[in-house]
Amino acid sequence: MHTTDDLRRALAEAAPPQSTRLTFADVKRAAHRRRHRTFLAGVAVALTPVLAAGGAIALSPAEPGPSPTPDARSTVTPRVLTSAPVSAYPPDPSFPVHAENMVATGLRFGDHEELVLWLDDMVNGVRGGLYDASNGRLRPMSWSGLPTKGFGLIGELDDRHGGILDYGVVGGDGVRVTVAAGGKTADATTAPVPGLAGRTMFWSRRGGVMAGTTAEPNPAVPDAVFTAYGSNGSKLAQSDPSLIQRADTIVNRDDNTKPIGEQMRTGITLPGGGELVLYFDGDEHTALLHAGSRDAGGAVTALKVLTWVSRPPTDPGGFYLGRFTVDGAGVTACIYVGSAARVEMGGEGGGQRGSAAWTAYPRLHVAWVQGVKGSPSAVAYDAAGQVVAATDFR
Repeated sequence: MHTTDDLRRALAEAAPPQSTRLTFADVKRAAHRRRHRTFLAGVAVALTPVLAAGGAIALSPAEPGPSPTPDARSTVTPRVLTSAPVSAYPPDPSFPVHAENMVATGLRFGDHEELVLWLDDMVNGVRGGLYDASNGRLRPMSWSGLPTKGFGLIGELDDRHGGILDYGVVGGDGVRVTVAAGGKTADATTAPVPGLAGRTMFWSRRGGVMAGTTAEPNPAVPDAVFTAYGSNGSKLAQSDPSLIQRADTIVNRDDNTKPIGEQMRTGITLPGGGELVLYFDGDEHTALLHAGSRDAGGAVTALKVLTWVSRPPTDPGGFYLGRFTVDGAGVTACIYVGSAARVEMGGEGGGQRGSAAWTAYPRLHVAWVQGVKGSPSAVAYDAAGQVVAATDFR
């Protein structure tokens, strides 16, 4: 374990003798290493395209095949869910959904969940989700927007019973929507958007061709065509294939994810009790780095997704993922990938620190430090204690 002074001495040793003001640029030149400084400007935004890499899932026909008709063929009054308290899982304040604001479609997903819709906000519009009434778990999916005319984005997902579920919003009140797919045409179920005039939400269960995921090299083009009609029977709008997008990529990843490598115990006690641990989970393509709280019995509660890495990780030999923080604990962490045997973080006021190699890919190290004021620094050492890379994250 090194102190901040130790780190400064290491930097001084790596700097050329003629240097009058030690900088990390000196260290970089001395170490002859390349570093990448890709900063994370909002983890949630960065994760969106990555999580779209979820793969296909196996179907288990447990219901009659779609016709491609929805379960109901007429305009319905929204049925709200009141059987259990609704909560995001894991708890996330960015998804504050209340039961009275959700419309239950009656369309089943998997063994225990139901497709539900709600007005999320006036910017993103109606959002889809999967609700499990037995435990109140809600898994949010994509938004459909709030078009004043025509169709917004149409979410599409595999219901895991041999059918395809669709949901979306079309401009207008009392609009009838049909869906043509697989050589058949049927009415979708429609309902007013709760608390908002001039918009109609719709949903259906059908057969046909489902849109491929963005992870596929040649994704399938969906064959569904949605058509909206006014109360007088006039044709108002028809959907374009580009409006149909997969809504289940995050869900598929969620259901297929598994722990990757061992937990990294930091020895740092969190304000709410428990030890801060860092760990990866994911699939064969992507791994997410999580911060969690480990109790005395070894159970871990997820706190925050910090960032992601590809599998195998990009290996430039440097601090390529910038830095990120664990809110509430005053902990700053970073990732290094390369030949170093040890990585340490420091900075003004820095206290408890440490690092660990990822057992699933030992060239990747996660380092952390608590209580740094301002910008932190990080240094990577080889087995002989020589500096091989350093950064000030600027």
